[in-house]
Amino acid sequence: MKEVDDALKVKRIAAVIYLLVMGFLMTGTYLSQQEKSKIEQERQVDEKVEIVSEPPLF
Repeated sequence: MKEVDDALKVKRIAAVIYLLVMGFLMTGTYLSQQEKSKIEQERQVDEKVEIVSEPPLF
């Protein structure tokens, strides 16, 4: 019985560690995607500002 309890304890610890690692990876991926989206929006705004601020060619 002791061996079964020990095996169950190890499985539970492994499951918790797995969930923590997956949570860390998912959070990092989410934050990275948000940052990329923010940078892309800023780049698009900068391009629009450059187009508007260019002097006319004629």
